[in-house]
Amino acid sequence: MTLYDFFQEKILPWFKDDYQEFSSKTVDGYSLYVATWDKTPRQAMITKNAPALLQRIFDKFSASTGNKEAGLQSSQVSRWYVNGFTSAYNYCRRYDLDHPFEHTDFAQWSIKLNSSDDLERGEWDIDMFRKYTINFGRREGTLFYVAEREASNGKIEDKQGELSTGDNNTLPSDVNNEKKLYEFSKGLINELYDRFNGEIFEDLSSVEEFENILTRKDRTKTLKICYRKKTQMQKLLYNFYHMLLEDFCDSWLVDIVEVCGCTVDDVKKKHNAGDSYSVKYRETLDLIDKIFNKYSRP
Repeated sequence: MTLYDFFQEKILPWFKDDYQEFSSKTVDGYSLYVATWDKTPRQAMITKNAPALLQRIFDKFSASTGNKEAGLQSSQVSRWYVNGFTSAYNYCRRYDLDHPFEHTDFAQWSIKLNSSDDLERGEWDIDMFRKYTINFGRREGTLFYVAEREASNGKIEDKQGELSTGDNNTLPSDVNNEKKLYEFSKGLINELYDRFNGEIFEDLSSVEEFENILTRKDRTKTLKICYRKKTQMQKLLYNFYHMLLEDFCDSWLVDIVEVCGCTVDDVKKKHNAGDSYSVKYRETLDLIDKIFNKYSRP
């Protein structure tokens, strides 16, 4: 543990009272997480699928190090997660307070916190578990701050709309609802899954898993590209990208390429079925376009 990490993780939370009470906060997609390693329970927020990842970290940490802690909630793993979450959340909050006119894109910052380490591979020591879990907490804390800020801004805009019109008419509910704007046609999702699961992207357990990755409801899973199918994956993402509203397509693309092994620039290129590809490969590229053309753009 570096001196900087020790200071950030051990000293600042006590002297600056950095721990937050999140029990009164309500943000779609998040629930309260309470860790009990300390005499005073410490709180953070957590997404639906994150507890499963924390449990995997705890289980492997226990098996690899001989750790005898009673359970996840009272463990070092929870302490690392909450401290990482708290430090990132407070950093974003203070940065916005100090730079009120910058409109910083913290979601873009969070991409740098994606870990390239594979929890299921290699031998891990305590420091690797610590860094991995703190980093995960920092990413979750950053994204929660973004979600909370967007929800707060949406409420302010709705209130201002009511005051300006003098009645109770409001904008459609999906104007500020990013989750809604990231949804795609069920028929499209089902057809792509049926045709290309195990062919373009490696086998997923269900169409729901495929949908949750694409709509970013599940940020813990990856969409792995099958061998020599990268161009076809880029073709899929290119078409999805152009189905989203202009204000949201870029943020979706930046987010999704991180779990697909692609780059933004590569996906934005239009991948035509050129002569350099085999006949079967060109047919698949053409088929992707035909499937998307069956479903109207939102």
